[in-house]
Amino acid sequence: MKHEYHFTISRTDRISLIAFVVFLLGWELIKHALPEVGSLDIQSGRPKSPDTHSIQDTTKSMVHTEKKFQAEIIEDEDSSITYADEKNEIVPVNIMEASWKDLRKIGFSAKAASNIEKYIAAGGVLKNEKDVLKIYGMDSLQWKAVSPYILFPARDKEADKSSEPTSLTPADAPVFDLNTASVTDLESLPGIGMVLAERIIKYRTSLGGFINAAQLKECYGLPPETFGKIQPRLTITQPATTISINEMDLTNFTHPYLNKKMIRLLQAYKKQHGPFTNATELGRVYPPDTTWCEKLLPYIVFK
Repeated sequence: MKHEYHFTISRTDRISLIAFVVFLLGWELIKHALPEVGSLDIQSGRPKSPDTHSIQDTTKSMVHTEKKFQAEIIEDEDSSITYADEKNEIVPVNIMEASWKDLRKIGFSAKAASNIEKYIAAGGVLKNEKDVLKIYGMDSLQWKAVSPYILFPARDKEADKSSEPTSLTPADAPVFDLNTASVTDLESLPGIGMVLAERIIKYRTSLGGFINAAQLKECYGLPPETFGKIQPRLTITQPATTISINEMDLTNFTHPYLNKKMIRLLQAYKKQHGPFTNATELGRVYPPDTTWCEKLLPYIVFK
């Protein structure tokens, strides 16, 4: 009868084998996690010294990274810091001729400097502080820091004079009374056609006459440049019609300077307090806004 033998491992051997495998894996992990420690010298059994070239390369890499980081801080477009040692070298610049770098050097933020450069390139002119503060990205605090180093271009007085509107009215051109001029008279003025002339007369009637020529600018459709051309040929000699505020019936009264709400307030005030005696009482009708009163007052008489 033959006996069969089977290879078996005892419990103690299995535990020892597992512990050995775990030890080997742990040692490999330690070597990968701590590469600077280096490997063991086979002959001496001691750890090898770290590679000098590796340390130098690592140091150079760190220095390069630090320098790059500092350069990025200096060139940061959102930074508007001016260092003390640089400030001593700042020279005032003509803002109309300065480059983006010049503007950054005297303390402008990158955004403001870029917008100033674009504005000037598009034909804009910066003549004073107000013009600069209108640039997007500017503020009073930034202007206070850079203003000592800003020069504005000298204004040409002759150019200023030439840019002023000159009167092209001939010396013998007729002058019209604005309160008596006819449609034909108004049509003879530069820039005034029949439609606009009729509109002026209609507005004059609703007012009761013009107090001054500047009221003509309130007429719908009259361009400011046209008013500038015809103003030298207008005068007022015929007085406007006045209104007796206490004697007239305000029920059906209309005036360009009074809306329906103001007319109702006038009626209510007069009914409650009696006749108006002066301009102060008239202004009490609607205290929050007395503009209407100031415009209407030349047409009002108190009796």
